[in-house]
Amino acid sequence: MDFYVKRINATETHRLRATELGWLEAYSSTSLPEDEHETTLHLGAFLSDAKTEKLVGILTTLYNKLDYDTNVLINKYDCDKFHWQIRGMAVENSYKNNHVGSLLLAELQKILIKAEANLGLWANARANVLLFYQKNGFSVLGNKFHITGIGDHYKIVKAIHRP
Repeated sequence: MDFYVKRINATETHRLRATELGWLEAYSSTSLPEDEHETTLHLGAFLSDAKTEKLVGILTTLYNKLDYDTNVLINKYDCDKFHWQIRGMAVENSYKNNHVGSLLLAELQKILIKAEANLGLWANARANVLLFYQKNGFSVLGNKFHITGIGDHYKIVKAIHRP
């Protein structure tokens, strides 16, 4: 199967936020307050051999500075700004293990690196997908924590440098 990634609007993320992330049950909404901010970016992964465009994966990133000891981050990860938070990343269950998530992350990094020389991505990753993020170059920062209605999470970070 082949997939491609392109920018989408916030409304297009709602179906997968509900079905794959369970946001309707946990938050009674599939929207984020930051969805329409000018610095928020939504990406969608589409099945390219479908007769009609089928959205199978989503990723939202927003400008949101990581609240953590900056000196630890600079020394350990050689990055002075972890300002881009990944939120609401999901892949339709029947398309998992097809590198859709990795494709979304790679496209995000390409877009962001054009804007900044050194930047850092961060997220609150669900425990059940931690290995996926680690395979994509993210490191765990701190201990496991629990988000009510969603489950166990880890704070993860990745420094990205312009070549």
